[in-house]
Amino acid sequence: MSQAQKLPLWRAICGFAVLGSLVLVAIVLAPLYIANYRLTQYVRTLAAQSDAARTPDETFRTEIVERAHQLHLPVQPNDVTVKHSGGRVQLQLSRYKAQLYHADLHFSGVSTR
Repeated sequence: MSQAQKLPLWRAICGFAVLGSLVLVAIVLAPLYIANYRLTQYVRTLAAQSDAARTPDETFRTEIVERAHQLHLPVQPNDVTVKHSGGRVQLQLSRYKAQLYHADLHFSGVSTR
């Protein structure tokens, strides 16, 4: 291999630094998105329960906030919105800031009954 075809050391170092940064960001953010996914599934399960339309709003808020705290997500009761329409329940969560990153994390669950 001639001198002109070799990759300069600084370019290799920069390439590995960029790759390392991407891996680090993925390692930091992956647990956050996994926890949000688990919370979303939990909320959908709550909304799909047969007695969801008769469940008090505060019960939903309490259960969702407790589950979020188990998953280490910073959800507060005023972040949870419960709407009733036509015998159905819709559960929503406003965006929230997780750690230092403002993640676009939200969930929505609608009862099917």
